[in-house]
Amino acid sequence: MVLGGNILGAPPAIRKGIVFPSSPAPGSLFYRTDLNMLCEWDGTRWLSVTEYEANSIYFGASVTTRIPIANRSDYAPYVARVSWGFLIAAPNDAVDNWTLITYGFSANRGLGALVHVQNTAGNAPTTWYLDDDVPNFSQTPIHYHFFEANVTKNNAPGSFTGVMSVWYKLIIT
Repeated sequence: MVLGGNILGAPPAIRKGIVFPSSPAPGSLFYRTDLNMLCEWDGTRWLSVTEYEANSIYFGASVTTRIPIANRSDYAPYVARVSWGFLIAAPNDAVDNWTLITYGFSANRGLGALVHVQNTAGNAPTTWYLDDDVPNFSQTPIHYHFFEANVTKNNAPGSFTGVMSVWYKLIIT
């Protein structure tokens, strides 16, 4: 149905240009023609609507292990969620377990920013798990040229097998 030249139920028109509007409402969309990118105002910053993934290789560990993951460096990331898929051999309990840590690192991997931490103590051994969570430390790590999957051994757990992904949007302003 058309009412006053607008199609009822249709999404609002998306403004476009090379400069963001000065007073957007949260949830406002704007297409940056110079960047060829659809962006959304979250109430604090302009973010890309597209969500990107930085993921580690599938890896195994029997000792504390650090896996760097190269990230793009043209825009800072706004981390939407961190996903860990993993399997732990027995034992895995309140005493013998792994701590799974996600970091953001500077280009030379010298400075790190904590993004997310979780522990496997509550997970039964020999079962595959997929934990997909909003970061519990920082969604906007100041150091972001690399993400890092860090598995830290606590006492004597069984071996770890897994993969980590960081899902993020680009901070445009």
